[in-house]
Amino acid sequence: MSQLLTMESVEQDGSVIWTVRGEIDLASAPEFERSVVAGGDGAARSVVVDLDRVAYLDSAGLASLVRLHLQLGQRGRHLKVVVADGTVARSTITLAALDQVIAVFESLDGALVA
Repeated sequence: MSQLLTMESVEQDGSVIWTVRGEIDLASAPEFERSVVAGGDGAARSVVVDLDRVAYLDSAGLASLVRLHLQLGQRGRHLKVVVADGTVARSTITLAALDQVIAVFESLDGALVA
């Protein structure tokens, strides 16, 4: 049974922080991407996406992260991804070598000070 995607955002220390839960897959990736882009239009210099509670991340989710990285970069903003070692999302990101392209942090505090 798939877990519904839920997202919450807050602004803190000049960043928009998205806490994501559930699955980012072919069905939910467009909603994920639209929400993050729409929430990244304010004065914040960075957008932090916390994927620690994501149970599943497929290639559609990875593609969304790449597009977000590019779109936010064009607007002068930085995408930072928070995902701890040992999580499903971290394994997927590492296998795809996306951590070589996008700033990935193990903790929210680490992402906010970087």
